[in-house]
This record gives sequence, structure tokens and C-alpha cells, in this order.
Amino acid sequence: MDRMEEYEALRTLPAPPALDGAVERARKRARRRRLRRLWAAPAGSVAAVFAAFVLLVNLSTPFALACSGVPFLRQLTAAVALSPSLKAAVENEYVQYIGQSQTDHGVTMTVEHIIVDQKQVNVFFTVQSGPYGALEGSGDLSLPDGGRAGCGISFPQPPEDPDGLWRLQADFTDNDVPDTLVLDYSFWPVASEDAPAPLDSGWWDDVPEEPEAAASFRFTLHFDPRYTAEGERVALDVPFTLDGQALRITALERYPTHVRVEIEEDAANSAQLQSLDCWLEDADGNRYGRPDGLTAHGSAQDRVTSYHFESDYFSKAGDLTLHIGGAVWRNKDQPWVTVDLAAGQAEGLPEGVRFLGAERTGADWTLSFRAPMRDSGTLFYQLFSGLCRAPDGSEYHIDQFSNTFARAEDGSDLEGYFDLAFPLRDYPWDTVEAEPFYSHATQCDPDLALPLT
Repeated sequence: MDRMEEYEALRTLPAPPALDGAVERARKRARRRRLRRLWAAPAGSVAAVFAAFVLLVNLSTPFALACSGVPFLRQLTAAVALSPSLKAAVENEYVQYIGQSQTDHGVTMTVEHIIVDQKQVNVFFTVQSGPYGALEGSGDLSLPDGGRAGCGISFPQPPEDPDGLWRLQADFTDNDVPDTLVLDYSFWPVASEDAPAPLDSGWWDDVPEEPEAAASFRFTLHFDPRYTAEGERVALDVPFTLDGQALRITALERYPTHVRVEIEEDAANSAQLQSLDCWLEDADGNRYGRPDGLTAHGSAQDRVTSYHFESDYFSKAGDLTLHIGGAVWRNKDQPWVTVDLAAGQAEGLPEGVRFLGAERTGADWTLSFRAPMRDSGTLFYQLFSGLCRAPDGSEYHIDQFSNTFARAEDGSDLEGYFDLAFPLRDYPWDTVEAEPFYSHATQCDPDLALPLT
């Protein structure tokens, strides 16, 4: 019997006949013997109390979550505190126990639990750093045959408590979650704050080589098919117009970990939808916002984007309404931004963006821009796609962007604006073309409300 079978056996442990009316009898005894101390207990009574505890944990989630002395309950509750969907999953006992542990070079990693459904995997694990004061880590998922899992992976912030739960989240887009995945995870010591800073080769530091991992692990995770089958997809046909562009809601997908809404763009539109400020509401006015991790996925080829939201799966909210507060567009005939690096001038910038200038350091250029923050509360957002073009037609792919709060000339904060900068490495020309991510933004006042029925 493996750990999962042991766990399921405990969950289904029947109550002994002696427990019938045990609660009421215990109350009467407590009233009669309030001042009496119990120094010892027969083995049979201990077994009965344990069985009662198992029943209470399984039949009453509030009771289970109140057991702060049980480490895994306390850890799991803390780990999902900032995710409404995962918190609801824990409260509804939608958790698969794993309990696999490995040790490498004095570091111990234990995969404790997973929350999984048809489209998402959340792996919860603990790390004992052994000889290291603090660790940082990264991991990946693959199929048992070594093939790619076909998912996007995100790593929420590690816990502040050394004994707390770490989490890895994997979102599957085109394919469903398979019945088995292989988790590879490695850890590196966190550099001391007292360590000397690396030599600066200009405005941008050279990217250091990745150090050798202090510990590496591989776990094979088998998912209970009862969990990986959870989810539903409902086809919809809800046409609407936004900023003169024709769109259509084509599907609603509900999973325990999140909800997806598919929106299709009309091929005849003059602009392409880049992002939406949107949320869901149920009939009672409860709001379901965007989750951590992957918030949308899609492709420009089929013109369909799937937007992700927190889930109403366990609340059984019924009909949902999509609310749209704004949108970001890129005109299909939008020209690339042309930047004269030597003259410090730029043409064709997205709406609201200003070119601050270019600075040369050796063979590298650093380009800086300023943009207004969005009314939706977004501090920083994407201005360029990351692709630049030189006068000879060669392409430069930008993989480093720096976002900072804007400051006035006197050094004070410039409220409502942020600055973005990126480098052009080994760039010998004085002009460059940069592909803009968007053309303009639209605000909806009041919100556009679209019932998903």
C-alpha cells in the first residue's frame, strides 16, 4: 500500500459503534467531572478519540482548518491564502495527498499535496535547506517519456516561513492534464547581501552564468483521475462591439482552479485586441478577478483568446456576467516606431508614450521611454513586442526590460507615470525600428456587461 492508499484508507475509516452518541455522553461527563483531572486513558478510549478526530476532519472542513496544530493544514491554508480559487478548493477538501520525499546534498524536498483539475496543476512542497541558510529554486514538468508537457509554468513567491509550502503552477492550454507528469526541481543558495556586487559593464549588468545547483530532484507525480476529469466547457455565441471592433464570446470553461472565457475577433476588424481589463460577476454581485500565473492565452492566427479568472466552481454561482472596463488595441496598419538614436527623436510612438532619449555605452545603446499608468490600476505594462529592426533589415530580439516609477527632474516621484528602458547590444547604427505592442487604449464608462448565457 502506497502513501496515497494509506491516506484514502484513513479518510474512509468507519466509526466504531461505541461512538454512537459519544458527543452527548461526553458533554454530560464533562459537566459531572469538570474539576477532575485525567492522568491516564485506556487504549480503547484513545482509539475512539482518534476515530472521532478522523470523522470530524473529513465531515467538517471548518474543524479541520481550525486545527492549527496540524502542520500540513496550517501550511496549506497559508499557501493558498492569496488565491480565492485554491482557498475554496482546500475548504472543499479538493486536495490530493502525495507525500513523496527525497534528499540530495543535505537538502530535503517533500512534495506534500497537489491541487489538480483538467487544465491546471498546483504542486505544494516543503524544502529543508540543510547546510544552506536560504535557497531559491526553479523547476519544470515533462511527460514520462521525456516529451514536453505543453504547459506554462509560474512560480509564486516562496514562503517567508522556512517551514512553509512552496508552490509551482502549471497551466495547460491546448491539451488536458495527463495522468502522470515528471517534476524536475533544482535549488541554489541565495547570495548573501554582504557579498560584493558584480562588476558593472555599463548601464546593464552582464548576465552571470547560472551556478551549479546545490541540489536537484526528480519526482513522478500520478494524478487521481477523479481530479483530472473535473471541469466543463459550454459553447456560447455572444456577439458584442467594443471601440468599433466586432467580437464574440464563444465559450465558457469552469474548473476548480480557474474559469476561462474565450473571445474571438472578427477577421475584418481594423485593430487587434491586445489585452482586456475585465472580470466576472455572479448574480449576487460577487466578483471574480484575474488569477496569479497565466491570465490569458491564445494565438493571432485563429484570432481567439482565452481569458482566465478566479473560479466560482465550488460556490455554484450559476449564471456569470463578463464585465469589461477597458481594452488595449494595435491597429493592423500600425507602423513600427522609428528612433533616431543620435538625434534623440522618435516617430510613431503608441498613444501616451514619450521618448526620453538614448544613451551610448561602448557598442551598446540604452533606450528610455515614459508612459502613463492605466486607470485600471496597472502600474507597468508592455510598450514594445521586443523585436527591433536595423537599417540593413537584420532583427534584434530584446529580452531585457526595466520598469521603474517615473521621477521629475528634481528627483521627486512623478505620480501617474512609469519609465521603461531596454538595451540594444553591439548595435553599430544610429537609427532603429521597434515593433510597438499597442496603438491606443479604450476605457468603458460605464462597464460593458455581457451575460454569459
